[in-house]
Amino acid sequence: MNKLLQYFSLAMVFLYMGIGVLFIFSSVLMNLVPENRTLLGAVFIVYGLFRTIITLRKIKKLKREGPKATNSFLN
Repeated sequence: MNKLLQYFSLAMVFLYMGIGVLFIFSSVLMNLVPENRTLLGAVFIVYGLFRTIITLRKIKKLKREGPKATNSFLN
């Protein structure tokens, strides 16, 4: 995983978690998603936490095994 992909993955984590917080604690996009905002926000936050774990594992594995350890982000 190269540096650009690491930064992109972390940015997406913050985006998912931020959207989750917005859905739970604000009225942003209220007309688009009027019901179940708390549930949808919780799903975004849980998915953000899941992506955090996966991304950090990939980064740690790359640091431990070197740049030839993974050919792709999905390995």
